Amino acid sequence: RWEGLVAHVALAWVGACGFDTDALWTPAARNDADLLILLPGHQADPLAEALMQIWGAAGVRLGWGAASGEPVVASPRVRACTDFEHEALSAAACVVDHLNAGRAPVALIANDRLLTRRVSAILEGAGARLRDEAGWKLSTTQAGAAFMALLRAAAPRASSDDVLDWLKLAPAFDATEVQRCERALRRQGVSLWAAAPSDHRPAGADALLGALQAARPLVHWLRDVDRALELSGQRAVLKADAAGQQLMTLLRLGEASHELDGLGETAGEGGRRRWSLAQFSAWVREVLEGAGFQSGASGAPQVVVVPLSQRLGRSFAAVVAPGCDERHLPASPEPTGAWTRDQRQALGLPDREALRAAQASAWATLFDGTPLDLLWRSHDGGEPRLPSPLLDALSLQPDAVALDPQEIASRGTPAPQPSAPGLVPERLSASAY
Repeated sequence: RWEGLVAHVALAWVGACGFDTDALWTPAARNDADLLILLPGHQADPLAEALMQIWGAAGVRLGWGAASGEPVVASPRVRACTDFEHEALSAAACVVDHLNAGRAPVALIANDRLLTRRVSAILEGAGARLRDEAGWKLSTTQAGAAFMALLRAAAPRASSDDVLDWLKLAPAFDATEVQRCERALRRQGVSLWAAAPSDHRPAGADALLGALQAARPLVHWLRDVDRALELSGQRAVLKADAAGQQLMTLLRLGEASHELDGLGETAGEGGRRRWSLAQFSAWVREVLEGAGFQSGASGAPQVVVVPLSQRLGRSFAAVVAPGCDERHLPASPEPTGAWTRDQRQALGLPDREALRAAQASAWATLFDGTPLDLLWRSHDGGEPRLPSPLLDALSLQPDAVALDPQEIASRGTPAPQPSAPGLVPERLSASAY
């Protein structure tokens, strides 16, 4: 019923309201401007292309790099790594090499998000300032993991490991008592929390978790979970963390007047539907998986993590692009969704040819004369990997092959030698020596 109402509202809205871009088609727009300049991206914009046709000779199309006819010089340093960890260490070594040479900021291309997270962790441990513009899923943050730990621990058949993991994240429970409980459960080999002796459980844990096991409407779930976060001390931790603040806003936690109030009275049986803990947990998981998070950096960043498509028009002192293998950098990306070719064309969605052209255009932006490192791994999880077809198509000269990044990492920055000529005697006797 609600889907039908939303569809009718959407149809009425489209037919009754206008868009800001409607002003571009009026005669006044042609009279107020003498020229239309189009700076295209990697994919064609239907609105911009239609305007270019209307403006005719008064429309000027600019270009970027290879698209504007400038020659592309392929002179990157290429490294074929053995596995995931080798590639992560090698990419971090390349970034450190550029920073030691005074080239900053360095663009770290996020072809493989898991690999990029590993490289970022290595660089942060080395003291480099990072800004991640690609972001990552909110579910992979520490705040998201702590929130899901509470829901896993509240399951009726939760394992002892799940409950212990949550207890260690809840500040309201004494750490010494939690350690004593864990030692007792490990010694007795208790796998299910329900089978754990009551004298070993921290006080208040069972009551808090038991309050989250009964089915209830969505609004009640959000309020009860927010109260559980308050009692466990996790709410204060989430509010002190940037990702935790976004999580609470996204799930509408802590709102005095909830926007879903009254849904049961106006939406028929669907609004009064009671959700089980498993259904609510699945809903929360999907919400966190669909939300992105970007961490802030204090001060001018030395390393900027960007997707390949966002290299366009950016100025960097050096570029390091790991993950240039056939899986993470395909020449023809797979179209998302279940739409057929005809359906994508009718809806104006990019087809495989458009995605391939956009990928080639994004790849070409790397070769603008900026120092560039390209890395790929020959094995991933025990399976062989081939380099990306885009990387394979490069005709590299022998002198364009990179130095061994492992040597770069081991060399590092030489330590300064002590120098104190005023404290060194000119002559020493045998006994003084």
